[in-house]
Amino acid sequence: MPGADLIQGLNEVCRKNNIKYGNIVSCIGSLSKATYIYAIDDDENPIKIRYCDPVVVAGPIELIACQGTIGQDDGESVIHLHGMFNDKYTNVYSGHFYEKNNTVLATIEFLIIGYDSPVINKEFDSETGFRLLRYNDEKE
Repeated sequence: MPGADLIQGLNEVCRKNNIKYGNIVSCIGSLSKATYIYAIDDDENPIKIRYCDPVVVAGPIELIACQGTIGQDDGESVIHLHGMFNDKYTNVYSGHFYEKNNTVLATIEFLIIGYDSPVINKEFDSETGFRLLRYNDEKE
């Protein structure tokens, strides 16, 4: 609904519908502002990248395409969401949506496919230096 946060709203839908693991296969709509991050060079990281500081784009924003993964982090729902959007001048942006500060303007339409297996948990990955969603074929 208008004024809701994009990711917090998707998490709420997952909680209400008991979706612990799944994929957001489609997500379109409008935002009054968008906050995202993207990979930049970092010679000190094992894979030579890190994420930039959050970038805020003022609205109105048209959410063109978005997809993501739904998993768990210590029993809490977590959404890893990437997408493309444009501002009022039709400049196109893309990246990893930051967890907060993506405010719905009018509506968000989405399709979530939930499942029981594989189990998806967020864990630290020593090879990349990031906390990543990891798939495990076993059911909970």
